[in-house]
Amino acid sequence: MNSMQRELTTMDQLRARLAAVEAENQKMVQLLHESESRYRLLAENVSDVIVTTDLDLRPTFLSPSITRLLGYTHTVAMAQTLGSVLTNRSMDLALKAFQEELEADGAGNGQSEPRLMDLELIRNDGSTVWVESASVLLHDQAGSVVGLLALVRDISLRKQAEDALRDSERGYRLLAENVSDVIWTMDTQMRYTYISPSIERLRGYSVEEAKSHNLDQNVTPASAELALRTLADEQEAERLGLQDRYTTVTLEMELTCKDGSTIWTENKISYLRDASGKLVGYLGVTRDISERKRAEDLFKTLADSSPVGIYIVQDGRFKFANPQFRKSTGYSERELLGMQSLQFATVEDRASVRENAIRMLKGQRVLPYEYRMINKHGEPRWVLETVVSIPYQGQRATLGNYMDITDRKKAEEELEKSIKKLQRILDETVEVLASVAEKRDPYTAGHQRRVAQLATAIARTMGLPEDAIEGIRVAGLLHDIGKIYVPAEILSKPGRISDYEFNIIKTHPQVGHDIVKNIEFPWPVADIILQHHERMGGTGYPAGLCRDRIMQEAMILSVADVVEAMSSHRPYRSALGIDSALDEVVQNQGTLYDADVVAACLSLFNDQGFNFDQASHAWI
Repeated sequence: MNSMQRELTTMDQLRARLAAVEAENQKMVQLLHESESRYRLLAENVSDVIVTTDLDLRPTFLSPSITRLLGYTHTVAMAQTLGSVLTNRSMDLALKAFQEELEADGAGNGQSEPRLMDLELIRNDGSTVWVESASVLLHDQAGSVVGLLALVRDISLRKQAEDALRDSERGYRLLAENVSDVIWTMDTQMRYTYISPSIERLRGYSVEEAKSHNLDQNVTPASAELALRTLADEQEAERLGLQDRYTTVTLEMELTCKDGSTIWTENKISYLRDASGKLVGYLGVTRDISERKRAEDLFKTLADSSPVGIYIVQDGRFKFANPQFRKSTGYSERELLGMQSLQFATVEDRASVRENAIRMLKGQRVLPYEYRMINKHGEPRWVLETVVSIPYQGQRATLGNYMDITDRKKAEEELEKSIKKLQRILDETVEVLASVAEKRDPYTAGHQRRVAQLATAIARTMGLPEDAIEGIRVAGLLHDIGKIYVPAEILSKPGRISDYEFNIIKTHPQVGHDIVKNIEFPWPVADIILQHHERMGGTGYPAGLCRDRIMQEAMILSVADVVEAMSSHRPYRSALGIDSALDEVVQNQGTLYDADVVAACLSLFNDQGFNFDQASHAWI
């Protein structure tokens, strides 16, 4: 092969190699384009912000998510300096960290892990946003530092949650350290893991001293035994599925103090559990109840010596009963405790007793009430009971005062029988006296009864008390009793009577007064009879009294007397009728008759349908 051929062969080899190199370069360019595309796709769509800077910490690259984070356009963001987007405190922190990284890198011990920092950035609108920055130094192929690469993530929500948690913890600690009650936690070995500073006010020990004590050093032996037994029972009940795992136990325990004294406390204890529900300790609140215990001891002392039955009921069952209550019911203390309180009341009275208890628990005032109870021996007894709502052992309860009034009720029944008997005798006496006058004046027979009927109805329309109305009724039945002094020929005279005869008739109010004045009526019957012919203007008899000196009962009786007399037949004239009688009292109201009494009388006849023919008991 000559030199020309060799050169051609060499040239072909060079072309082939160049073609191979060119193909390889094209492949590398293609791979580079694909890599850049994937990187740009990632950088432009990731929610976090990707940042690269030069050594002066000026941005050389920012992913588009910078706009969502700070509100700047990408172009404006690229022109910002580090000092314009970081708060002063965060700027100092970032520069210090960058300097430390540069020094560590120069010493050959730069960290391979990204440096994490929480920084506060300033947004375009002036507001700030907290971010977490994970940064590493950028090196060239020679290993020299050329800048910084950082991944920036918005952590505003996390910061808000952390602030809220800190506020909550600060509030809890403020509460725990200033509340008068003692808040504490214990592990399952009953050793304190936390105790609030109020322990010093309660027991005299510092927090450190109290935490170093075991259970036996904290409480008296009896209270330690109670606590261990109660918690063991609760845990066993929970294990068997008989108890709510979130239940709260309330224990009254006697705690020891640094000065050697003891105090009574109420302890509300709850279980502490881990995420799997396993018991890891106890949470408790301890309250000083020494004053309450002293009050309860005083109450028990007083109750034991009280002549009145005293009891406490909680959740419908007896929790306390003093000796007098036990004596009244016939039950022992052991029998009473735990019994339902309503079972003592008779079936007929049980509903009313329950209603009073409900009203009391609702805060309404309940007056003393009577009911019948059945004692242990099956004997019915009347009792008088008063109930109030009280706090007892940390819960609402009913305090009752209970007195056996069976003997009193029997005495009242006998007294009521005697009163009814006396009332019957009195009524019969009034009837006899009333009939005496009617026997003397047969033409006015029934007049006194009809006057009593009308006067009673007027008094009731005016709203007078029932007792006063009864007095008016009796006075009405007897108001003309004095006419027994008037000769019968004058009373039954058919013609006009003389002045002398009229003067004799005018004595009947005084005579009637004198007849009944010594009868011990519970009402002023004699005075009503005496005044029933007095008139408002002073023209009546026998004393010529004016309005302010005339009894209201007498004014009522006078109107009834005139209306009945005018509407009825008399020996010296025919009946004038009810209309004329009403005209008489209307025309002379205010001068002869009381206007209020006249108005009530008119209402009876015009509005209520009153008439003398109705049965008397309808109005009396």
